[in-house]
Amino acid sequence: MASSRENSTSSRNSSAEMSTPVDAVRLRRVVVGVDGSPNSVAALRAAVGLAVRDDATVEVVCAYEPQLQVRYPFPPALPPYGPADDGLGEAQPPRIDITDAGADAQLTLEHAMKTAFGRVALPNVELKPAEGHPADVLKRLATSADLLVVGAQGHSGPLGLLLGSTALACVKRAPCAVLVVPASRPS
Repeated sequence: MASSRENSTSSRNSSAEMSTPVDAVRLRRVVVGVDGSPNSVAALRAAVGLAVRDDATVEVVCAYEPQLQVRYPFPPALPPYGPADDGLGEAQPPRIDITDAGADAQLTLEHAMKTAFGRVALPNVELKPAEGHPADVLKRLATSADLLVVGAQGHSGPLGLLLGSTALACVKRAPCAVLVVPASRPS
């Protein structure tokens, strides 16, 4: 009997300890990764919602890597064997342009803001395209943040294994707390 009474007393003590209030975490700076996916838009909404409580700043980041885009004289058809012929028997070499990945990232940020809030600008919210691999960029920018918010991985199965997960990499390597947000469910 005595052991049963001791177990009930210790369980009451542990539940009393659990109900002790925890000091509230005050946010000053929140970093959120956005790639335009529904999960990242949900993460953006969550980050801004949490930051509003403490009047914290939100840095909305879209990582990009510059790439080359080959453009032939008659896009989108690509010649099957070498450069396109101009019809006069003279082959035209393809034009190679560097796409403006930074501008595309800025457009992605603006579209995510419009999708989430109906406008591009909000107080204490900064849009920031940043060059580099998404997990590396977010880890670097989160060094002085109180919270890093990312969308849950959208790929599953073999494709998810091949592409890897930015969210998982952030959870493993971020220097601050990480919140992983799934896309909101349709009502």
